[in-house]
Amino acid sequence: MIYFAQPTNGGPIRIGASEGMNARRRTLGTWLPGGVEVILEITGSFLGEAVLHHCFNPIRIERDWFRSCDVIWRFVLDAKTKRQQWIPVDKGPAIRIDRSEFISEFGDIDTAASVLGYKSVLQFETALKWQTGAGYSLSSKMAFIKLLKAGRLPKYISDLHKDFLPVSAGVEVAA
Repeated sequence: MIYFAQPTNGGPIRIGASEGMNARRRTLGTWLPGGVEVILEITGSFLGEAVLHHCFNPIRIERDWFRSCDVIWRFVLDAKTKRQQWIPVDKGPAIRIDRSEFISEFGDIDTAASVLGYKSVLQFETALKWQTGAGYSLSSKMAFIKLLKAGRLPKYISDLHKDFLPVSAGVEVAA
């Protein structure tokens, strides 16, 4: 289950995932006066949570906390009325992505490293080498880029990324 939560008195919004939401609700925000309330629960997985983190990255404050703003609230309201089919729901280990798939998607390894936010090709190659079933870093980045390129994200989310993706990577934002 993927959840969106916010301090009871307002403030930033946390995007998280848990396989045990009842236990998570009890412990969420116990450190904060007034607590934290869950404002949205949707079907999804840890991969889906990581993809949502990429979707809202331009409004990220820190780690899994995001600015409370029109874009994130529009998503919350949309998700309350209908299932967002583009969010991955697969459970299980993270998908290991082969180097050739990145080259196929981005043209070359330098472009892949750049678009996916790595500071160097060496850093990207290290991440490729050490992919594990517990880490969704690469698989979620790749899933996000594919959704963005295919125009499958809501326009208000795509619009967040217009200035962040290089045109040379062939990434086009849905109109």
